[in-house]
Amino acid sequence: MTKTAIMEIKRSLRGPARENEPLAPHTTWGIGGPAALWAEPADTADLQTLVGACGAAGVPFFVIGAGSNLLVSDTGFKGVAVALCRLADMRISGTHVMAGAGTSLRTLVRETMAAGLSGLECLCGVPGTVGGGLATNAGAKGRAISDTVETIEMLGHDGAVAAQPHAAFTFGYRASSVKQQGVVCAAQFRLDPKNPAEIKQTLRSSMQERKARQPLAAKTAGSVFKNPPYDAAGRLIETSGCKGWAEGGAVVSEKHANFIVNRGGARAQDVLALMARVRAQVAKVTGVELEPEVEIVG
Repeated sequence: MTKTAIMEIKRSLRGPARENEPLAPHTTWGIGGPAALWAEPADTADLQTLVGACGAAGVPFFVIGAGSNLLVSDTGFKGVAVALCRLADMRISGTHVMAGAGTSLRTLVRETMAAGLSGLECLCGVPGTVGGGLATNAGAKGRAISDTVETIEMLGHDGAVAAQPHAAFTFGYRASSVKQQGVVCAAQFRLDPKNPAEIKQTLRSSMQERKARQPLAAKTAGSVFKNPPYDAAGRLIETSGCKGWAEGGAVVSEKHANFIVNRGGARAQDVLALMARVRAQVAKVTGVELEPEVEIVG
């Protein structure tokens, strides 16, 4: 990415932009080299301008939300990291909720609970944002964010912003076509009325269960591998004897085998090497080929 391209993109943007921004502090793993440019579009129109400028300059970009489910290369990203933290407006009208792509899932769950609206309890404790949650179809216990989304406002590949209905996308287990169809700007959800106290109890129980089973206080990216059909990746990894395995500063959690913890100073290459060892061991012992859930950038 040339200095000229960086300056042209920065001039086009109304929101903040920083060169050679370290990405490690922006990820829950705390791993990753710098992005050539970090950009925070001020609003949807600014996002349109930014993406158009990247296209005109032939510069790659990727969208970063809360930095969970993400492994950034040690050498960083030679393009633009687009942070949608300023697209975080949220409006509740009756049983409908409109939330910007940068809205944290934690805020979405908390505010809908307070409004007595049910349907997003499956996102309790899930790190991330609305945009990232839709891209990965985040959820738990057989439920997902796609169950309640009605429309998604997208910046398409043609440069136009338009609201697309649920039927315009495909959703599966920890997967969707959302990312392939453009950049999420906002989404509308339809929820069900319910006593806030009942919702709160459900959320409390879910969080207690998560705290008991997962290393929530450690630096992780969440689940590293997708659960195969009718089984759990964590069980397969534990059965294969991988708990406690380490590469450099990366270690397979003793608390939940489908989490890799950055115990200090871990590099992306440590995590990748550990993931490869775990996949090979699970395949050898169980015959199951695990599929990574984390996105690798750079």
